[in-house]
Amino acid sequence: MNRVPDKTRLGVITRDGSRCARCARGIANIPASVHHRKPRAMGGTRDPRINDPRNLVVLCGTGTTGCHGWVESHRADALYAGWLIRSFDDLDAPCIREDGTMIYLTGLFGRVDVPESVGFVLGPRAAGALPIGDEQ
Repeated sequence: MNRVPDKTRLGVITRDGSRCARCARGIANIPASVHHRKPRAMGGTRDPRINDPRNLVVLCGTGTTGCHGWVESHRADALYAGWLIRSFDDLDAPCIREDGTMIYLTGLFGRVDVPESVGFVLGPRAAGALPIGDEQ
């Protein structure tokens, strides 16, 4: 198993403002997870990039509820929106929030949010098409 080191977990939670990166819901009093965008293999992996902060985001819920549950049960949409990635080569790919904001995870616990209104064309699965939580 590849448990996220406590220092890294705290850095990711701080970077994401103690909010779900996908829906911006505060996580203080609700279940939440530090999610691996590139999923861990069964039994874990030896690749140290598994716990690279660019591979980790805070999501509300568990693997079956909230935004974390949505990512796990809508994998094609989650891949499109960057909440899942196929390869560590994709660590710099942005995540698209439910409001269309693009989140770029940079360096060691860096994050840049770029609103959809800046002029990005996100396609048919962008804002409004990616349901929050368990909807759909």
